[in-house]
Amino acid sequence: MSQDLAELKAVLCSADPAAGINGWLDNGRLAAVVPEMMALRSELGEQDPVWHPEGNAYVHTLKVVGNLAGSHFVLMLAGLLHDIAKPRTQKRWPEGGISNHGHDVLGAEMARVICRRLLVSDEETERVCELIRLHMKMHKVNKLSDDELAELLKRPDIGDLITLQHADSQGTDHPNRANHSRKAFLQEKLKN
Repeated sequence: MSQDLAELKAVLCSADPAAGINGWLDNGRLAAVVPEMMALRSELGEQDPVWHPEGNAYVHTLKVVGNLAGSHFVLMLAGLLHDIAKPRTQKRWPEGGISNHGHDVLGAEMARVICRRLLVSDEETERVCELIRLHMKMHKVNKLSDDELAELLKRPDIGDLITLQHADSQGTDHPNRANHSRKAFLQEKLKN
């Protein structure tokens, strides 16, 4: 295990991973270990103010990581990197909105590069990338066909996908965020 990976695991698996990531930002470790994170704080990291009044993608990511505190490393790393491609997919609309279509798929590709650089195991890398690739689909599970939903619910990582979707949906200052979690819907479907 590389030193960078060992240190990142320690930060993400600490009692307060968001504070740890901010500490890394302050001391320059974040830019050195995961330089892609710096763009989340830039103009390209700005998000649609209607859906993300909390601010840029970095602030949102810290909220998501905080919501995941106590989870295993793979889920924590997926939370840290789930929106890593937002700066590369940002589109500003004339009426002031911002979209990031495709950031889930590109984010999985970027996460694979980051994981390889950090020497994350192949198995953990695949798990992280799948969580990122599917995180936006998880927000729309209530609109999937019965067959699509049934296939999704059979996945061995469905518990992590549910946890990540919930953490993501609650990682905002949107006043209606409680209604954006699909956790209860999915848990009910899993019982059937």
